[in-house]
Amino acid sequence: MMKEYLSRARAFWAARTARERAFLAAGSAVLLIGLGYGLIVDPLIKANARLAASLPKQRAELRLMRAQVTEIERLRSKNPGTARSGSALVHAVESAAAAHGVREAVSNLAALPGDKVRVTTLPMSVSAWLAWFADLERQGVIVVSCRLTTDAKPGLLSVEAMLTGGAR
Repeated sequence: MMKEYLSRARAFWAARTARERAFLAAGSAVLLIGLGYGLIVDPLIKANARLAASLPKQRAELRLMRAQVTEIERLRSKNPGTARSGSALVHAVESAAAAHGVREAVSNLAALPGDKVRVTTLPMSVSAWLAWFADLERQGVIVVSCRLTTDAKPGLLSVEAMLTGGAR
């Protein structure tokens, strides 16, 4: 079947005059260049422009996050708070989440052995997360480990953290 198409194309090409061949070759080249630009170059230029437009906002969020980390560290050293364990620790985490309006973002809150709690959230704003965890730190709840996963929307992240009410 492919051989048949090739033989038809060769016959079509052979039946054309030199001027028609030049015109067809030039038209094909223009078509290929247009397709290459439309399918490769233009989408890359648009993606680059979108990234360049979002960069200042992301830099501002990073500066805010760094400032908030400094504040959290300052507050942690200033007021270690009271140690909590068991259901009191779970209640403290839940209460702080509700107080900061992120309770609906908490998808999993489970008590673990050794007076620890595992918290998993849906995407939430960085500022809400920092305020929530800063409040927990003031209450004496310590972050043992934390994994942050950024969301497709700028400024949102999912949190998976292990918290304890006592010493690390």
